[in-house]
Amino acid sequence: MESLPVQMKALRYEKPEDWSIVTVPLPELRDNDVLVQVKACGHIHEGEFIAKFPLIPGHETVGVVAAIGKNVHGFSIGDRVAADNSELCNECFYCRRGQPLLCENFNAHGVTMNGGFAEYCAYPAAKVFKIHNLSWVDATLLEPASCACHGLEKIRPKLGSHVLMFGAGPTGLMLAQLLRQNGGCKVTIAAPGGLKMDLAKNLDAADEYIELSRSDPAKQFAQLRAENPYGFDIVVEATGSVRILEDSINYVRRGGTLVVYGVYSNADRVSWPPSKIFGDEITILGSFSETYMFPATIDYLDSGKVKTEGIVNKTFKLEEFGEALESIKNKSAIKAAIVFDDEAPAPVVEAETNGVSVPEEEATNGVTNGVDVDEAPNGVSEETVEEVPATEEVVEEAPVVEVEEVVAVEEAVAAEEVVEEAPVVEEKTEEKVEETPVAEEKPEEKVNGVDTTN
Repeated sequence: MESLPVQMKALRYEKPEDWSIVTVPLPELRDNDVLVQVKACGHIHEGEFIAKFPLIPGHETVGVVAAIGKNVHGFSIGDRVAADNSELCNECFYCRRGQPLLCENFNAHGVTMNGGFAEYCAYPAAKVFKIHNLSWVDATLLEPASCACHGLEKIRPKLGSHVLMFGAGPTGLMLAQLLRQNGGCKVTIAAPGGLKMDLAKNLDAADEYIELSRSDPAKQFAQLRAENPYGFDIVVEATGSVRILEDSINYVRRGGTLVVYGVYSNADRVSWPPSKIFGDEITILGSFSETYMFPATIDYLDSGKVKTEGIVNKTFKLEEFGEALESIKNKSAIKAAIVFDDEAPAPVVEAETNGVSVPEEEATNGVTNGVDVDEAPNGVSEETVEEVPATEEVVEEAPVVEVEEVVAVEEAVAAEEVVEEAPVVEEKTEEKVEETPVAEEKPEEKVNGVDTTN
């Protein structure tokens, strides 16, 4: 550590929306830690999803190994790595039952612990993974992609499954690709036209694309139902729009699965008729964040099997954080990242099954699980999509529990990164579709790491 600086530059939040660039000491290096010099970090937001302040945000960290603790083996100074942001207690009721994602003392760098919007960040060596072919910017997608991998494991699609995904946000697009490669015979993405839908097509994320009108998507919904009279085996709600979630059950075929993948407000409520769930034997499952998914995720991204080019379409220096926030708010960014120096091309090396996550440095910022003022889930996840008008099939008499009125297109879209767009929404943190219950995105996202972005 002798050659390392004593202090570092970092972005710190004292409370939601109250941030500044500060000079702080380097993080303490524990005996089993790896100190990472941060090269890039994602998850731009101003939310306060389970965040603890003061906080240095940023939970999608990648960089190079700068120092290692005395008990660490297998890493060398200069290794390119990525960091899994979660730290678990391994002692609580759930951890002892082999359910670490439900840890009662779940902590995440950039959310409840200092993260990667700093020049250095320390992580447990067990949470750091080597990477080879990914650029620094694309490597920041490993954390949200790991939430998508967790979602895939939860869904366990059968061969030949027909899949419908509402929303085209960052984590949703990676989950769509994973589903398509793992049992999804036909994957359909339904979302408003625009940057994200164009990106979905460029990434070849689906077999079919339904561009939903923001003003009146009724025609597209009618087409969707007419062309799929039996519905879909798997329906993924990745927009964060409670209205779209409520209507999504009407697209699930008998014996199918509805996946709650977006990030929603604690006050949100849906109303589904129990008789439909019972009689059609519909499975409803949630997918939040991830644990132990980085190795598999690195294999998919480092090998190019899951395409990422263009998902992060805006990068900023730490001092330009205000501009980064604005790019999320005005929806010019699909996903943004903070970079710490000019990126050199990643060396082309044969993929090694060990992705290294870059530890995130001490930071002060509220993390919106994927709710990007920027997706996951889902851990985080980062995008809120606009709401889609409920289809006629919504059970009319089922009491609708406090479902908010259609939100303006601009509001929904603000939730991009945490959860991705809804049928008529762009991306979770980003826009809500206009009337005709088309709700826009809400502000990641899949923490999913608490994004998170599910």
